[in-house]
Amino acid sequence: MPDFQAYYAPSATTVPNLVVTNTLDLVPAEFLFRGFLMFALVRVIGPMGVVVATLPFAFTHLSKPEAETLSTLVGGLAFGWLNWRTGSILYSAAAHVFILTLLVTNATG
Repeated sequence: MPDFQAYYAPSATTVPNLVVTNTLDLVPAEFLFRGFLMFALVRVIGPMGVVVATLPFAFTHLSKPEAETLSTLVGGLAFGWLNWRTGSILYSAAAHVFILTLLVTNATG
């Protein structure tokens, strides 16, 4: 957890502020990667579009702690599958905000 503490220490704030900040940051990212990109790819190449759309999402995490970067592959695939099956980014966006808020809260104290 020291990697997470070092990376997320500057993000230390109240939980309500984290929720707002994470929502403003992550919902557009979810829309871009798993809304626009993934659904467009799924229409063209089928379910493999979920996998293809996960790669640029994972690349955006390369500067983060290694465990987080690696977990984005699994999480990205899970979120992509969820969005594909439900036809909505709502659940993955909410889960992404929740997970990051929990991670930052735990890492910062």
